[in-house]
Amino acid sequence: MESPQKIKHENKKLIVLTFVFSFIYLLTISYLDFEILTSIILPEDYRYDHLHEVPWWVELFFITPSSNGDPYGSFFHLFALLLLSIFLGFITVRFLTNKLINTI
Repeated sequence: MESPQKIKHENKKLIVLTFVFSFIYLLTISYLDFEILTSIILPEDYRYDHLHEVPWWVELFFITPSSNGDPYGSFFHLFALLLLSIFLGFITVRFLTNKLINTI
């Protein structure tokens, strides 16, 4: 039977690993999103939305009240990226720990 201190130490390791992987995923996803995906999704003409109706998801993820119609990432967009990266970090750590436990 493992001591409670050893279990706490293992939990701290898992939390740190989750944080590290989440940070790596956040940097990677943010780069891919803002540099590649946004240029594919949004039209080249940033004033397109002044003359045309923009889809609801563009307003949700890119246009904020303070952006004056220019498509920058909204708070919801950044929050969604953060949640996705934390989720992927958690899943990665769970997968790696299960894989390492089964191989030992």
